[in-house]
Amino acid sequence: MIRSWFLAPAGNETKLVEGLASNADAFVLDLSQAQAVNAEEARRAAANFLRQNHSSPMVFYIMTHASGSDLLQGDLEALVPFEPAGIVLPHADGGSDLQQLDVMISVQEALAGLPVGRTKIVALTGDHAGVAFSAGSYRAKSQRLEALGWWADRAAGNIGVNRLHESNGRLAAPLEAVRTLTLLGASTAGVGAIDTPSAAMDIEHFRVECDSARGDGFAGKIAISAEQAAVINTVFAA
Repeated sequence: MIRSWFLAPAGNETKLVEGLASNADAFVLDLSQAQAVNAEEARRAAANFLRQNHSSPMVFYIMTHASGSDLLQGDLEALVPFEPAGIVLPHADGGSDLQQLDVMISVQEALAGLPVGRTKIVALTGDHAGVAFSAGSYRAKSQRLEALGWWADRAAGNIGVNRLHESNGRLAAPLEAVRTLTLLGASTAGVGAIDTPSAAMDIEHFRVECDSARGDGFAGKIAISAEQAAVINTVFAA
């Protein structure tokens, strides 16, 4: 199971260079925040990056637009031919979304002359309130499923939570629920669970987050810096 998932916006050159130089287990190129007017530019940046680093030992994933977005099809058409290890699907809303994405990827693999079934799927089910109703629905829906993940900031925005943490440092109650449901959903599906990215600047505080995640049963965590990726690798290898 991949421990550290280094996340970088597709067009952010500084972060792309940092990700390549890191020791992260996987590199996630994020297209999900690109608006419609910038989607093609983001796809070209991601495609050029994958083309230039095709021989790199790094494992590359693409975070596409959400399953309900009109931009998802274009993301897959543009980038599946470059043979990413997997697709990270934000705002995943259950087994039906997983099955739909499986079919969409299969079409693009076949058109590109690639073995059908090779591209994995990571579902970010814990970035919205719907996880309360869909967390247990991923089991046996697709052999591509590799992991379920959650994202505190995005979940808070979707639910309407005004603060991530209580005064005692614990996550706000709705976010604790999202975190737990993601973990239980992954266990039910027989895959790993990935913990949220963190904006913690204090690396020791970040290490505490990693220790907590590992102790609760998460298999890895999203990193937004090379320093975070190194801590994740150490903690989750222990």
